[in-house]
Amino acid sequence: MYLVQGEFQGQASRSYAMTTININAFFNGTGIIGHEMGHVFGLSHTHASCEHVTRNVNDPNYDAPCTGDRVVDTNAVPSFTGDFENFSDGVDVENQTYIGAITNCHQETYDLVTWQDITNFMAYSNWNLQDHFSIGQAIRMRESIIVNNSYYNNKFSSNTIDIYVRNSTDDVGVEPDIHSNMILWRSPDIWVRNQADGFVVQEHENAEYDPNNPVYVYVRINNKSCQDFVATPIDTLKLHWAKASTSLGWPTLWDGSTSNPTLGAPINAVNLPNIAAGESEIVEFEWYPPNPVDFESISNDPWHFCLLARILSPQDPMNVPEQAGQNNAYYNNNIANKNISIVDLNEDLGVEPGATVLIGNPVKTYPVLTEFEFFPPQNDPHPILEEAEVIVTLDDYTWNLWLAGGKKGIAVREVKGGGNKLRILSKEAKISNIMFGGKEWGTMHLSFNFLTEEVTNKPNYLYHLKQIESESGIVTGGESYEIIPKFNRLMFMAQVDQVNNTTNQTSILQATAINEPAIYNWYDEEGNLMHSGQQLNVNSAIAQTYKLEIIAEADGYKDYTNIYADSSYKLQSLSPNPASSQVTVNYQTAGADSGYISITSTQTAISNNYILDVNAASVNIDVSAYPTGTYVVALNCNGEIVETKNLIIQ
Repeated sequence: MYLVQGEFQGQASRSYAMTTININAFFNGTGIIGHEMGHVFGLSHTHASCEHVTRNVNDPNYDAPCTGDRVVDTNAVPSFTGDFENFSDGVDVENQTYIGAITNCHQETYDLVTWQDITNFMAYSNWNLQDHFSIGQAIRMRESIIVNNSYYNNKFSSNTIDIYVRNSTDDVGVEPDIHSNMILWRSPDIWVRNQADGFVVQEHENAEYDPNNPVYVYVRINNKSCQDFVATPIDTLKLHWAKASTSLGWPTLWDGSTSNPTLGAPINAVNLPNIAAGESEIVEFEWYPPNPVDFESISNDPWHFCLLARILSPQDPMNVPEQAGQNNAYYNNNIANKNISIVDLNEDLGVEPGATVLIGNPVKTYPVLTEFEFFPPQNDPHPILEEAEVIVTLDDYTWNLWLAGGKKGIAVREVKGGGNKLRILSKEAKISNIMFGGKEWGTMHLSFNFLTEEVTNKPNYLYHLKQIESESGIVTGGESYEIIPKFNRLMFMAQVDQVNNTTNQTSILQATAINEPAIYNWYDEEGNLMHSGQQLNVNSAIAQTYKLEIIAEADGYKDYTNIYADSSYKLQSLSPNPASSQVTVNYQTAGADSGYISITSTQTAISNNYILDVNAASVNIDVSAYPTGTYVVALNCNGEIVETKNLIIQ
């Protein structure tokens, strides 16, 4: 920034990212500084050229993205005046309205309904009134700051062809993609259909293998240019498949070079269609996915495919050379990925409904320290963790790497007795310090078990998995899961309807059967899996709380309940209490091999034991020699403390 004096007000240069401003602008409260800095960061005047007034995208005259300042949320406005101190072109400052009838070059009368149009920093209006940028202008400036200015200005020129496939619904084609929050594997412009209806039904499905019939892949190509894209025979769209992975390098895993089994390959290349300015066109591919049996040596779990679309056109070349990882789609809007698993519980997916993904370091020849993040969408008001358990299952190789790295993680907990399983505990969870060797990889399965007492009527949920290189922070890739709950499902509750105490120191806990095939799991107080089955036999000598888990075999819905199993041995009463000379201890020890009463001072921890007749019901104990104070009386049967009570001696 340069400061000058005199009549000159200000001037800015985008190319050199500099501005010259009258020094008085710092003292007289004018909008000159904001105006000139707006130019530096990529903004034009709001009256920058002959622009149609309409903001209706369906109006044939709509030209806001390509004309004027090319920011849609600023209205088409006139240059209100060249005299910045005195308005003369229909601006009523006192009432903050525009009352003029100026027309543009299309003979349209400007329709200014808001004072904001006049007080925008980039309007030619009274400097002292300018006080804000619009949201669209703020986004444009952020893009200009992050993206190289010379490239940015070129790309937003109406004379430059720019066609692209979106990474997300927020993606507007800026390179690099600063709007998709580094979730670059959920392109809304790529979808699979198992029948040829994708021009009408633009909803993604998991590809279903059929050796006799193809699936259909649809790719939408958008023209963000201000001129038509006229295709030539060498303008092509290429489509590739790969088994779903969070570490898909280019070109390995996409070009068919892997074998035993093949983990990816090209599908086809088609000629690009003509695309009108500001419009989009959809291209259809036929594809015969590989047989799932080919991958059973790696994993028997559901394991879908990732798709990669690449626009190859001399009219719109790649912004940067193609490379590995997410940087490919981040820097090049000609490239987009689709790596999402549809977990539709209406299809009865079993007790662990979810999907598997390849993870690790399948491409690089050197070791890579890796971490994985698990999270729902940022602004989801009801994330899936409020209604379901999210379980991560690692293959043995990856599990052992995680153990060797010290079991590092945030907001995860091992599922005891579950076999390489971790439960996600909060919205932002992570496992880390996993060192994959060169070209070494494993698999990860995410499953989603809805809790019958927490389920709402939300129609679908979204959950993300992201792989990151720990030392560089580079995101190598990710996987998204779209989970669709079961509609009109009959819910169930976990209940225990029988607790039978037997004479052989065993209690029988009986789970109430639900009206469908299910798994019944029993856990102790530490969360250890004790038994699977509808009935649990427990030691009745020890009072303990047990947890019953019931999982529906069809779709993984589950519920829990806790049951307190009382001991058959009891310390029933102390009489009198307080006591001074004698205390009668009433107890129940029938069936025990041995038993005794201990009386322990809470002040000195000195303890005395009294052997019991286990077939009797009470014993009298002389406490006249005990000092006054509080004591703990404990009943011990077969070497285990069964129950305690407090005794006061006075």
